[in-house]
Amino acid sequence: MLVPEAAALLYRELIKIAAHASWSHREQVTALATLQERLFFELTKQEQLAFSTLFARISYAGHLYNMQSATLRLVHGFRRTAARVRDGIAATEQDMLLGISAIAETVLLSSQVAIPSDVLEYLARRNHSAQPGVSAELWEYKSRARVVAVQDFPDDNYLLAIDEEDPAQPVKVRYGLPDRNENFNPTIQIIRKVFGFPVTLNLLEVDIDRLGFYRPRIFVVEPDYLMDVSAISECFKEYGAEPYYYLAKKFLPYETTEPILLGNIANFFLDRLLTEPDASWQTLFRESFRMFPFAYAPMNDKAVRELSGKAQKHYINLKAMASGGFAQQGIEPENSILEPTFFSEQYGIQGRLDLFYKTDEKAAIVELKSGTPFKPNSYGIQRSHFTQTLLYDLLVRSVFGKQTDPVKYILYSGADIQHLRFAPTVAPEQWEALQLRNQLIALERLLGTIRPGDVQVPVFAKLRAAAAEGKGFLQRDFSRFETVYSNLSTPERKYFNAYSGFIAREQWLAKA
Repeated sequence: MLVPEAAALLYRELIKIAAHASWSHREQVTALATLQERLFFELTKQEQLAFSTLFARISYAGHLYNMQSATLRLVHGFRRTAARVRDGIAATEQDMLLGISAIAETVLLSSQVAIPSDVLEYLARRNHSAQPGVSAELWEYKSRARVVAVQDFPDDNYLLAIDEEDPAQPVKVRYGLPDRNENFNPTIQIIRKVFGFPVTLNLLEVDIDRLGFYRPRIFVVEPDYLMDVSAISECFKEYGAEPYYYLAKKFLPYETTEPILLGNIANFFLDRLLTEPDASWQTLFRESFRMFPFAYAPMNDKAVRELSGKAQKHYINLKAMASGGFAQQGIEPENSILEPTFFSEQYGIQGRLDLFYKTDEKAAIVELKSGTPFKPNSYGIQRSHFTQTLLYDLLVRSVFGKQTDPVKYILYSGADIQHLRFAPTVAPEQWEALQLRNQLIALERLLGTIRPGDVQVPVFAKLRAAAAEGKGFLQRDFSRFETVYSNLSTPERKYFNAYSGFIAREQWLAKA
């Protein structure tokens, strides 16, 4: 919530901008756009979430403060208007008044401080018939529509598609709607540039207006290709999404490092302690040697002793959770399923949960992490781990129905305090994860287009460019690929490229 002092300051800033006699409408709109960005930053800064776009930040704030659709239309309408003005389109007084209305209503909703009379005077001057983003009256709603898009009309922002439920009459699918699906504009771009037409889409949360236009909230490209939840979530870093990490990881050698082995041991401990809560430390650690012999084999005695000390901490924490910690959250072991696999053609994803609890009254998801969270958000959870729970939420709902509302937790077995951390459902973050899923599907399709004899491969060139821009561990991983790939001879590169394309096509056939 905005404090009253901040609300009063923002209202005064609105009057200052609107009454600035020497400013042009363009300067006023630009100043209001900057003020809008500052406002939504203030509304979301406590969440410590990385937002890739202003659209994502506004969408999250709308969810957080339960903003009405009419207010969000104003806010997104001004955001779009300001972007056009910044690109050189002439600004009008109505554009300026739209910005004042959007910001004033946001401040009112987020602070409960009444709009001052001098601001209300500007709102009264605004021509409400020019309100952006207002579509024809809604007529019907579909939770899901599977369509085949056959043509794009970019000037009018719609796809021509065939609905599988009613193939006799083509339908028009709206995209780029500022208050609904503009965050999926990158998906529209990859449909044009990578997939072409026809392309199969799942349209979710579809409003249908009186003119018959489909207005989906979510686009899922090629939904029969089920992308692993872990592959999507790993691409979310503290600063945003990095899809090329998914591509780089395909070519990096798999190494059983100590953190990976420790994670495997922690998962083994959880499985055993849930069924045998009295199992001793010595018994379980000894059994871990039989579970992971090749990981232990190259280790010397000192390394094993060090690993044993770290593993014992996980054992103590997990034993406490199995013995009573889960029960305190209403999760009983007898109604818990270990490592169930879920598939969802609706969202085009699949995943294996560490623990799933289900009764007629309650459902819960627990994801075990053996490390400690890196740059946690306001919920104490690492960004990639948080995204993982949101995608698991979609998986469970797609199987058991929307009436199922699973409680989600991350269990940090290596943390010193607060081992079980609650992860709420944040719809805009789910939309962003599904948008990234579409980008990863596009990378798979691009790999499949590589043919024998190709020397220059655009998708690998993109990965090489990412090596120069990556940060931290990402730059290390991208550079490992770039160092090897750039030193290949021409025959070696042709072979590598051709074989990558062949495997990608085989993978596509196997998955879809």
